[in-house]
Amino acid sequence: NKIKINKKKYPFYSINDIKFRFLRDEALNYNSYKQMMFDLFRKKKFNTNKNINNIFLTKENVKKIDKLNHSIGLHSHSHPTKLNKLNYSQQFTEYYMNKKKLEKIIGPKKIFSMSHPCGSYDKNTLRILKNLNIKIGFIPNMLYGKRNNFTANNFEIAREDHSNIKRKLDLKRISW
Repeated sequence: NKIKINKKKYPFYSINDIKFRFLRDEALNYNSYKQMMFDLFRKKKFNTNKNINNIFLTKENVKKIDKLNHSIGLHSHSHPTKLNKLNYSQQFTEYYMNKKKLEKIIGPKKIFSMSHPCGSYDKNTLRILKNLNIKIGFIPNMLYGKRNNFTANNFEIAREDHSNIKRKLDLKRISW
């Protein structure tokens, strides 16, 4: 049933993507998931140190994006998939650390936007974002939640997923 609900909410995810996210976010706790991933890395002989710059943005990447005049926003420090399960202090630490690290790279007062990791947030999150002088925040996509594309406040602006935009463009090309 959850797979059907999530497929409707996130049509761009494959069934395996949805199953993975369910396993990661619902079936396993954080430590079990982390241990399973490290076991998988070892089994597949995946060297995280060798591949780290292919997985995450480097400081140089962030500087280049900033110099190209793109807006850089928060997404949390460690990307908890269920941020709403963290208490106020834990959530604050996630966003505060993320903001301070980014400001150290691109300068102060440049961070004013954010996107909720995995769409997870609560009233504490919204209060924290205000306290950190964040002006605008985004929920995962236009199909997410009960808002039906209407914005409840500046921290719940629906954004369209890039794969939906691409699919719409591909359909338009076919119909031309």
